[in-house]
Amino acid sequence: MNTLKQKWEDLETRLFPQVEKCVKDALGYETMMPVQKATIPLFIKNHDLAVEAQTGSGKTLAFLLPIFNVLIKQVKTANKNCVYALVIAPTRELAKQIHEIAVQLASHLENNQFSIQLCIGGVSTKIDVSNIQSQGANILIATPGKLKELMDMKELEDSLIFRNLEILIMDEADRLMDTEYYEDMTYALEKLPKQRRTGLFSATLSSAKLSELIKYGLRNPVKVSVKPGGEKANNTNYVVPSTLENSYLILDNRFQKIAFMLNFILKYPEEKTILFLNTCASVDFYQKIFKMYSLIKKIQITSVHGQMKQVKRNKIIENFTKSQKGVLICTDVVARGIDFQDVHHILQIDPPQDPSFYIHRIGRTARKGKSGKAIILIEKHEEAFVEFLRIKNVEIQEYNNSEQIECDPLKFEEDIKKIMIQDRDNIEKSKKAFISYIRSYMEHDLKYIFEFKDLDIGWVARSFFLLRLPRIKEILSKHIKNFHQSEIDPDTIPFQDKNQEQQFSLKQEERTQKRQEREEHAEKQQKQLEKKQKEKNMRQVRRKQKREVLEEEQDEFSLELNLAKKLKQGKITLQEYKKRMKEIDPEDLHDVEFTKKQIVSISGHKKKKK
Repeated sequence: MNTLKQKWEDLETRLFPQVEKCVKDALGYETMMPVQKATIPLFIKNHDLAVEAQTGSGKTLAFLLPIFNVLIKQVKTANKNCVYALVIAPTRELAKQIHEIAVQLASHLENNQFSIQLCIGGVSTKIDVSNIQSQGANILIATPGKLKELMDMKELEDSLIFRNLEILIMDEADRLMDTEYYEDMTYALEKLPKQRRTGLFSATLSSAKLSELIKYGLRNPVKVSVKPGGEKANNTNYVVPSTLENSYLILDNRFQKIAFMLNFILKYPEEKTILFLNTCASVDFYQKIFKMYSLIKKIQITSVHGQMKQVKRNKIIENFTKSQKGVLICTDVVARGIDFQDVHHILQIDPPQDPSFYIHRIGRTARKGKSGKAIILIEKHEEAFVEFLRIKNVEIQEYNNSEQIECDPLKFEEDIKKIMIQDRDNIEKSKKAFISYIRSYMEHDLKYIFEFKDLDIGWVARSFFLLRLPRIKEILSKHIKNFHQSEIDPDTIPFQDKNQEQQFSLKQEERTQKRQEREEHAEKQQKQLEKKQKEKNMRQVRRKQKREVLEEEQDEFSLELNLAKKLKQGKITLQEYKKRMKEIDPEDLHDVEFTKKQIVSISGHKKKKK
């Protein structure tokens, strides 16, 4: 039997009829996906689960449907102040998407009595408190930071009660245990009751992460790993959708990557493409420059990254999801969990800093059994990354570049340079993007593959269309090839936006003032150090002079004693003694004449008794 076409009625343990009906009515799904078939019966039977399945495989419904099923069975009359199901997701976008599907299901559920609340960062906590107090949060979908904040609020002591919690879901569970979420997650999990059903869902769930999560209340979890074909799997390697055409292309340098990106956009203007870069500054730069380039000006190009305001980010994601064509340039902020509809192509310009994100990136296409294509661009010195993927059981083939539209790369570079000098903002964005790229490359998790010493800085600079190289410590000691400084001084190029010009001038003045203050402070410190050193040197000189005087006096005294001894022994006459003493100290003239006996007596030499 083809598991991809199994009906809900074929489940080993059936959902309640009203739950089956709502998924058909709300979403139009008459058949279930393999991950749903594998996990829903286990969840209904009260098992804790650790589920590993490819992105786009239907994991969200695999936990939302059991939530409604369990709550209908266990909660006869819902208390507005009780949380019966908690779903934790690492990103706002993923939490928002889960909430939208949950609301869709609830709207078609007969006699639904359960309130659903979404609590994420970027939304005023006052609004969250007001919504929870007035509407309740029987099913709470939240990000870790916001959840911790709500748990700490005295205003919600009687309105957000977790003691009756039936189900805890951690979506993208492996990421929830990353450093940035770890403190908030451990705090929240320790406050939740241990008697509950718990489900962990992720595209990549390692044994180490699972062991860490088990400490927080999982009771002998059943690990379910679903391969693309629908069968259960027992390994934790990367899982690629069977409907995905996955490939790589090796190029000489980063400039060729950008030229390929342009050609790719030109080849598929009527299709939907996501381009992945590693830094927010790179996303900003290429989105602006490509929108201004005449060859692709008519193609809808948008961008998303983590430094963008949440409202704007949500709007762009929503519009791209609904669109039938266009290009989205983005960072890994949308690599996980976001269900973009009908994406045809994934193009990874920069290999991900964290290699586990590779599988999440390509998972934005070929979702829910549909076909898709993914390409990663690799420089020659990075070729070992392909072998790394194959070791992880990723099926990947070399891309056939023969059918690619070719535009002259030198003309392309010349055209973009003309765009660059139209606005100082372009210059500043390119410089910022270049610096961020260099620093992100140095921080790659797989440094033994992505070695900074092998990176051709000149071609990287040209890929950002720099006029001149910025002076940053990371490249000062490197010999830069394949790049020539432009004769055009970037400082002579004005901003098109006068307000931006004014703001930049103010910032420049602030930077200049701060630099002068730093220099003055450094000069003052240097003078103080020099003064201290001079005083220290003077003390050392005085000590040395004093020591030399003492040594000289000691030497003279030793000579005088030696002469007195010779005088006593009759080896020299009194006249010879006086002559030699005058040679030792010409200024030591005595008005009083001493006899030989007196001299011997003063010098302390006594005649030995026989």
